[in-house]
Amino acid sequence: EQILFRDIWSRPIPVIITSGTMSVRGDFSHFKRMTGPSFAALSRIMETSKPSPFDFQSNGLLYIPERMPFPNIRDDRYIQAIMEEIVQIVSATHGHTLILFTSYWLMERVFYGLKEQLSDYPLFLMGRGRLDVISSFRRSGNGVLFASDSAGEGIDLAGDILSSLIVVKLPFPVPDPVMEYQRNQYEDFDLYRRDIIIPEMLIKLRQWFGHGIRREQDTAVFSILDSRTSLQVFPAWQIPGRNSEYPAHHAGHGQAHGCGRLYHKEESRQLFYG
Repeated sequence: EQILFRDIWSRPIPVIITSGTMSVRGDFSHFKRMTGPSFAALSRIMETSKPSPFDFQSNGLLYIPERMPFPNIRDDRYIQAIMEEIVQIVSATHGHTLILFTSYWLMERVFYGLKEQLSDYPLFLMGRGRLDVISSFRRSGNGVLFASDSAGEGIDLAGDILSSLIVVKLPFPVPDPVMEYQRNQYEDFDLYRRDIIIPEMLIKLRQWFGHGIRREQDTAVFSILDSRTSLQVFPAWQIPGRNSEYPAHHAGHGQAHGCGRLYHKEESRQLFYG
């Protein structure tokens, strides 16, 4: 961070930085801490955070099954619970779904485990570097795309093709030498989790959620199948939707039929039939 400050921000040159996912609840502290501006004099920094122009309250629904097993890819019970939820959500929204995984192994396991159960919909598996699959998914009309977390960034799926986004596991940052160095700067792991791990996860999660509603008329269900999202586990987490940005639908495992209620007013448009 000090090197970035010295090489970039210490120069007497005005700089404007904009991004849709730079702050966490309007707070830029994490971004400034990670990229160097935190070393600049306060008089040099002006901040502003603007709300989204989209009506998430009317057009978005957050679905969180409250009794999912703890995420553990070595636990067959966990994998089975994921597959059951995906089947119910995809059925409720009639396809039109992007499913994001943080593990290639789990993605392939779930994809091949559900091929027969979801045979009514075009299914696509996005492996490493398979960007051609995105075009096939767009053309499908009501397909279901199984993708790695890299598909959660930089891909535009506006309109009816994507009306349901499923996050299988919260996108916590993968440990690397930079994170190990940052970890060593903290004596208290809880502070490290608060200042580094959770903000990094939330920024990526917001990037993923941005795929669900790209235009003012878009509607989408956002599903998180990670039991750690529950308020009973980590009440301090600022998961998108916990602050009433999206209306939330909390239900026990296996009760995803409530996801379909967002679309009752839209059924006449037949948004979810290919």
